[in-house]
Amino acid sequence: MSLAFEVTLEDVQNVLMGAVEKYSGEEMEKMFNSLDFHSIEDAALSSLDFDEQVENAYSEIKTQLIENFQVVFKWK
Repeated sequence: MSLAFEVTLEDVQNVLMGAVEKYSGEEMEKMFNSLDFHSIEDAALSSLDFDEQVENAYSEIKTQLIENFQVVFKWK
């Protein structure tokens, strides 16, 4: 069993599905490349349950997108 959690561009795309605005592939890639992957992995690995890992990782991605790119989401 691997203890690693790999963040992908698809994860960013999934999180941005809840954003008010739509973003281009180039914009999403810029956002992806600016992420603090270590913080996201730490958040994910705070749980042993896979579904909770994904939820925690997505929450951290969302937080970083809000802080770094002022992304507005439809829900909290």
